[in-house]
Amino acid sequence: MKKTKKNLLALAGVVSAVVGAVLVYPSFSKEIYWLATASILLLVLGLVLLAFAFGD
Repeated sequence: MKKTKKNLLALAGVVSAVVGAVLVYPSFSKEIYWLATASILLLVLGLVLLAFAFGD
């Protein structure tokens, strides 16, 4: 995989993981469960993208 593609995957993974982590706590505390579920999925997607970026 090219270095540019790895960097873009890493950037997308970090951004989605951070946004997902930031949205999880407030949505659970305000009992907006659909947003909490979407945030957790976004967090997991970010971690998967990071795994693809740093894997061989």
